[in-house]
Amino acid sequence: MNHKTGLSMEKGKKTYDKKILDAASLCEELLESQRLRLEQNGFEVNFSSSQTPVNIEGDEEALKQAVLNLLSNAEKYSQDEKQIDVEVIRVEDSVLINVKDRGIGIEPKFAQKIFKEFFRADESLTSKVRGSGLGLAISKKIINDLGGDILYLPREGGGSVFQISLPAKDLS
Repeated sequence: MNHKTGLSMEKGKKTYDKKILDAASLCEELLESQRLRLEQNGFEVNFSSSQTPVNIEGDEEALKQAVLNLLSNAEKYSQDEKQIDVEVIRVEDSVLINVKDRGIGIEPKFAQKIFKEFFRADESLTSKVRGSGLGLAISKKIINDLGGDILYLPREGGGSVFQISLPAKDLS
């Protein structure tokens, strides 16, 4: 087992070190760890949460990796208006982690395909952006493995919203 990440590979399957996590604290700490670099690259960075704690059951390192991939995409595909907002909210039995940008957005015809390995939406828009095309596929696999889902939504006023949805975990 790789103790650094909490993940191990057994017959091609990942196993996760699941525990109760406060998604709001995890996302805020992660964003703060990236804030200086993002601000130095011209980004306005904001975090908000409807409450704290916002509990889920998950693997801390895996969830961080999924959210980092979304932050990386937001950074890569933002050109003129450099703004990244991370919002954690509880809606009924779900915890939503929204990573919002003001980047180039995604055409509706590509909205489902972007989570497939190596898919790049539009070469004319993405040709200057370096990357393997694996970030969203990896994030989707992690979130699905943790019992949740991830989807793309167009952001009102331009840009993208990547929304992670995970089951809320009430402490009894």
